[in-house]
Amino acid sequence: MYIGHAILGRYAFPYFDPAIYDWEDIFTAILAFNFLPNFFFAVVYGLTGFREMATKRTETTSSGYSRLPQ
Repeated sequence: MYIGHAILGRYAFPYFDPAIYDWEDIFTAILAFNFLPNFFFAVVYGLTGFREMATKRTETTSSGYSRLPQ
């Protein structure tokens, strides 16, 4: 990103340009790019684990898809 600025003289994304935004905003954008995908992955992974737990068939009772009429 900054190598492109050194070569081309402009930033790839306008919100990384310190002439337009403060360094605090740029730092927040970089953290958001690193944190938000991991956060959403954890949420989806947790929901998938909950679904697997809720639909798992046990020895004594049936649950989830196994309760549906065949």
